[in-house]
Amino acid sequence: MIVMPLIGDQYDNAQRVADLGFGVRMSPYRFDSVALIDAIEKLLADDGLKQRLAEARDGIRRAPGGQVGGTLVSDLAASSAGSSEAS
Repeated sequence: MIVMPLIGDQYDNAQRVADLGFGVRMSPYRFDSVALIDAIEKLLADDGLKQRLAEARDGIRRAPGGQVGGTLVSDLAASSAGSSEAS
């Protein structure tokens, strides 16, 4: 992944991507075609990148985030409905 942050938390997220070895952070304002080609070649030559990305993918798939989020939304909707009936 080549990340070119522009605003807000994108700078921190781009640095995290680079620090974790998932990609390369580049300045969207100070790069040229040579730097971009170098970044692409670096990523293509990184033998561990595919494995790191697969591990991250598998962790995301195993996480119950969708179920937990759905339950929280349902609970909030139910409590909001109950509080509006009480008023």
